[in-house]
Amino acid sequence: MDLRIKYIGLFLLGVILVAFPASAETNYVSDEMHITFRSGPAADRKIVKLLLSGQPVEVLQKDGEWAQVRLPDGKEGWALHRYLTAEEPCDMVLGRLSSKHTALAARADVLDKENDSLTSRNKSLAADLHTTQVDLAKTQKAFNDLKKESSAYLELKAEHQKAAARLAEQTERADDFENELARATNNYKMFLTGAGLLVLGLIIGLFSRPKKKRSSLA
Repeated sequence: MDLRIKYIGLFLLGVILVAFPASAETNYVSDEMHITFRSGPAADRKIVKLLLSGQPVEVLQKDGEWAQVRLPDGKEGWALHRYLTAEEPCDMVLGRLSSKHTALAARADVLDKENDSLTSRNKSLAADLHTTQVDLAKTQKAFNDLKKESSAYLELKAEHQKAAARLAEQTERADDFENELARATNNYKMFLTGAGLLVLGLIIGLFSRPKKKRSSLA
């Protein structure tokens, strides 16, 4: 019983495989100039159209040297299998590579221009950077000089203030000494005047005293 079921299953599987062809695969018409697309798998069947090299076709099934194919527009027919290939024809590959090359060349040209622009901009930025560095160095030097001058100015200012204070103190002392000298001079003049008057009075007194008469002896 099990063996019979097994045979029946194998038979049904065979029927299914015959009724439904294997999954379709995309092929291309090879590098021949053109091939015939016929209504059936024989050389005497009607030619529907000519397929040019590079024409993609969907292989539905194979029958000897013939293959049933479907075109992109949905039409189905037969073509000699030896003129079909799973690889893209050289013309298509060359065309695609040529298009890619053209696109890459255009992109390379754009990149070259962008690189030239970036190089020029980089040179300009480098020049600006150098100028900025030089200006910064000058500014730093001027700042350091100003800082030193400011420090020296503050020291000179402090010394000037000290000297001014000493000068004011000495001036005040000189004024006090001058005033004291003036008072001493006045006192001395007054002393001399008084002494002179006293001497003069004495002299006048001496000369103004009456003279004693001398007694005469007989």
